[in-house]
Amino acid sequence: MQGFPDKSLACKKFNRIAPSFNQHAFLHNDIRAQLLSRIKEIAIDPKIIHDSGCGTGQACVSLNQEFPDAKVFGTDISKNMINEANKLMLPDHVKFLSGDIESMVLEQRPDLIFSNLAFHWCNPMILLKHWANSLNENGALLFSTFGPNNLLELQNAWRQIDQGIHVHPSLSPEDLTRLMQNCGYSDVVVDVEHIPIEYGSLEQLWKDLKNTASSNTILGRPNGLTSKQKWTRFLDILLSAPKPYVHNIEIVYVLAKFQPSKSVETVKDILIQVDSILTRNM
Repeated sequence: MQGFPDKSLACKKFNRIAPSFNQHAFLHNDIRAQLLSRIKEIAIDPKIIHDSGCGTGQACVSLNQEFPDAKVFGTDISKNMINEANKLMLPDHVKFLSGDIESMVLEQRPDLIFSNLAFHWCNPMILLKHWANSLNENGALLFSTFGPNNLLELQNAWRQIDQGIHVHPSLSPEDLTRLMQNCGYSDVVVDVEHIPIEYGSLEQLWKDLKNTASSNTILGRPNGLTSKQKWTRFLDILLSAPKPYVHNIEIVYVLAKFQPSKSVETVKDILIQVDSILTRNM
């Protein structure tokens, strides 16, 4: 469906960059630390933890330190990312598995699902429903994702050129909260952080985006290469800004619990909501 990422393309990109991902993941590291700091807000002593979209497994190291008696499972669609994670020297109760986080089922229901910057690679309705169906009763969900104003400078530059999809569309905090409540989550807490990042050149920005697989993989994006004329105009718009070039990252942190007894809207109704929201935000 248009507006959702092409997971097969994203997987290929992550497989390619996996060996060098940690060298360029400064933003992922900072956001992961902020997300981990929110664990103290959860009144829970998890026995099973699922790091959904674990990448190279860095969060699993911290989760094991925070909850040394818990079993920790890290899952990721990229086999090469899992290969990198398996190089970590971790206890036997920390395991890494390759699979699609929208559908992968663990043998044991987790008490805590943790996910750092993986949400935006998925269909939000399918993933939220799957997480809800996977969680143990009264389990908790803690995740981070990008907000709709992420890389707003790039979004605004492209809007002056065409109406194509060039930056992943994201749900607003209000729409995300409403969607989660409709999926059966309770006590939803959402907060937003804006991180300005300075670049001395646009080449540095492109390098960061490429080395963290953050280029456009949206279904419905323009096919083929961007024309030289459009790309030149896009660069001219960005270069007209004063140096250093500042690009703002919008991060949304979400904490929630799941109540299995709460009535949930039908999958069809929720899918319509998500599609209309993403289309509106493009």
